[in-house]
Formats: sequence, structure tokens, C-alpha cells
Amino acid sequence: MIEEARSGFGGAARRPRLERLLEGASERRLTALVAPAGFGKTTLISQWASGRRVAWHTFTPTATSLATTARLVLDELRLLVPDISPDILLAVEALPGPDTDESTRHRADALATAICQDLETHLNRELFLVLDDMQLLDDDPAAVRFVAAMSRAAPALLHLVTASRTPVPFQIARMKVEGQAMVLNADDLAFTPEEIRSLIGDTEGSRDAAERIHLRTGGWSVAVALAVRSDPDAASPDSDLNVSSGFGREEALFDYLAEEVLASEDPSLREALVAAAYLPWIDGDLAEALGLAGSESLLGSDRGSIYLTGTPGARGRGVSPLVRDFVRDRHPLTAERRRSLIRAAAEWYLAQGAYQEALACGVSEGDGRLVDRVLDDGGDELLQMGLAHQVLEAIKLVEDDRRTGVLLLEAEARQMTGDWEGATACYESLAPDSGVLPPGLAWRLGFLHHMRGNLTEALDVYQSGMQSPGSDRDRAALLGWAASAHWV
Repeated sequence: MIEEARSGFGGAARRPRLERLLEGASERRLTALVAPAGFGKTTLISQWASGRRVAWHTFTPTATSLATTARLVLDELRLLVPDISPDILLAVEALPGPDTDESTRHRADALATAICQDLETHLNRELFLVLDDMQLLDDDPAAVRFVAAMSRAAPALLHLVTASRTPVPFQIARMKVEGQAMVLNADDLAFTPEEIRSLIGDTEGSRDAAERIHLRTGGWSVAVALAVRSDPDAASPDSDLNVSSGFGREEALFDYLAEEVLASEDPSLREALVAAAYLPWIDGDLAEALGLAGSESLLGSDRGSIYLTGTPGARGRGVSPLVRDFVRDRHPLTAERRRSLIRAAAEWYLAQGAYQEALACGVSEGDGRLVDRVLDDGGDELLQMGLAHQVLEAIKLVEDDRRTGVLLLEAEARQMTGDWEGATACYESLAPDSGVLPPGLAWRLGFLHHMRGNLTEALDVYQSGMQSPGSDRDRAALLGWAASAHWV
């Protein structure tokens, strides 16, 4: 396709530093961008190409033979230079299909040289030939040789710009020494902290947020976009960043992650990531307990920083919200596998005293029995952590015939949230028919009446608890609050 003005490319932020580097393409025969998926190679070239005379060809997996490559490249060139000799077109059409023998590769040299000589005759102003996804030619020596010959024989007004995930597949050392070739690699294409800050906007805390994102992502474009989405300090109404970083809607970003990023990962890493997306957080010990073989590379590698929050080596790294949504949408676990995974993780969290995470597992599965166990083991700790609202939501999953411990916990949680009527009802439901209350129940229920100014009711309740045995702690609390009520 012809690229005359692809400015903006879906609203992606401009990269002035890199666009200035690409300005040098007009002084060289070859400029190559070499970096893994997600470094914004195509986006950068598209923005730089705006307003320039550009013929653009993107390679596809099924069209990499010499014959197909030469024909498609020539088609793009003829749209801008229609006077190219028809003899060259005939020579292209005469090329054999599979490029296997040495004679075919020699024909690649001859054909590229003929095209360049013809262009030298007809070009009267600069023309840039962009060849995208060059890595797809790596397994076709004749097609590679054709591009190599084009770059070496290019006339003064023809400049090749290539984008590839793998190194340039032919020797360019001499061209670099002569100043006729330049390579921009992943280090060059990575976002700097200053560029990240310009995306966030110049706001309070933006410098720290930019440094944090750069440290976490290494400046990888896709990772920066995900980090900016998930970093609460990076949100700014002044931001220039389309956080999809040129990929458009969230669905398009999901497609990109699926096809270009995760597809290239080791299957064991993908398996670990899918499992982690269903858990509050994961570390090496939990991963080992769950039998996730790819967890080491996920938790410790720079690539893991794309998918996880926190830093490598830290205890408990969670999957970033956008990646979590993507994984659950595109790689959902079966209901049976999900239940098995979450229950096993909950058991591990419980054994570690990570009650909040264990409770989250039970709630996510709607598992009343698991919730009951978590509340039994760690209910008091959860309330001390200020999680009364979460405890109340979780208790809804416990069977209607709730045991005494759960009702006591519910009453305390309601009291902490200001629902004294509900707390009173819970305590009263625990009162035995005899009317004689255990000291622990007596002082808690009496305290509610006491604090609401119902001193008579409070003293009656306190008195009923005096007649029953109980722990020293509960009896001490009962005597103290009863004395306080008498004093008032």
C-alpha cells in the first residue's frame, strides 16, 4: 500500500526523538528497525512517513518467495513510478516459484540491480521503500538476497526502511562503515523516563510515576501502555497518550496481545500467567505448590514486568488489571480447573495466614464452605485489618444455619460499620431460651444497649451474664462494663 500520510496511527503518541533519528534515512540507502513485537516499529515509521513519498510493503507468512516478493515490491513502486520498464515486470513474472537453487539467487541479484538502475533513470525526487515484518523472509534466502541487493544498489534518491523482529538477515557492516546503513534496536526504540512523563502529563507525582513505569517495563512500548493504564498515579487529564499506544480500542489491544505478544511466549509461561490471572497474587512458593512450571520465568524475567505488578523477587506479584481481563477473556479456564486452582491456592493462603487472599478466593468461587473456614481461622484478623464490609459480603455466602462463631463475627462487623440494629439482632439471635447469657455474649450485647443510652436494658443483660461461666477475658470485660453502667 502507498503511505502518504499516516499521521496519528490511531492516536498514538508521537516520538520526536526517534522521528529525528529517522530523518537520517534520507542520507542512507538502508535504515533498519530491529526489535521484538510491541516496540512500536510500524507505528513509528507510519508517523515519520507522514507527508513523505513512500511505497510500503508488509510481508506475510504465505508470500515470501523471491517471485512473490519481487512482484509485490514492484507493484508498490510502480504506483509511484509508473514509468518503470515493462521488461522488468516481464522478468519478474518469469521467475520460478520455489527459490531453491543457486541460479535463482543469482537472478535475485540481477533483478534487484535492474530495478534500481531503472529507478535511477526515472526518479527525480526522494522515494522511501518501507519493508515491514522483514523477519518473515528469514527462511527464504533468495528473497533475502533480493532485498540485500536492493539496499546495496539503491540509487541516490531511493532509501530502504525495514522493520523486523530479528536482525538484518544480510551483511551490512561495510554499509555502516560507509555511512549508508543505520540500525535502530530495542534500546533505541524503548521509551525513556522523560518520554513516559510526557505521555502522563506534567502533573504532581508524574516524575516518580514515570521513573517507576520505566523501571518496571524497561521502556517497552506495549508494557508502558499497560503500566500507564494500571498505575493510579499515571492518570492525568493532560495526558497526550492514547493508552492503547496506537492499537485503538481495548479489543484491538487484546488482539495484539494474543497474536503478537503471548503467542511468542513459552507455553509454560503462558500456563503460569493464566493461572495467576485468577489469583490475588502469586509468588514462587505458591507457584511450586500449584505445580506451575513456568512461574520462574514469569516472576523473575523482564518479560514478567509486562504482565505483573510489583518488582521481580518481591513476595506476591499480581497480574495487572488489563492483562488479567485479557487472559480471562481469551484464555478462560474450565470451571473445574478454575475451582481446583482457586481452592488449592486458598488452602495455601490459609496456611500462610494470608486471610484476605484466602477470603477473596472463597468469594470469587461463591464457596460458602471455604468462606466459613477462612472466617473461622482468621475472622478476627480480618476485622482488625479494617475489612468489616468485605467480611459482611462474604458471610452472605455462608449457609443460613450459621454457627455461633460466624454470627458473633457478623455482629462485630455490623457494629464496626455502624449497623447497631443489625448487630443487636445478631447477638439476640444467639441468646439461649433460658435467658442466661454467656459472659462473652452478655458484655457485647450489653455494650450496644449501653452506648445507645439504654442503661436499664444494659444492666439487665450484664447481670444475666454474671450467672454463667466463661473465659477470664470475657468475665473481666463484663465486670468492667457493668461497673461503668452503674457509675453512670
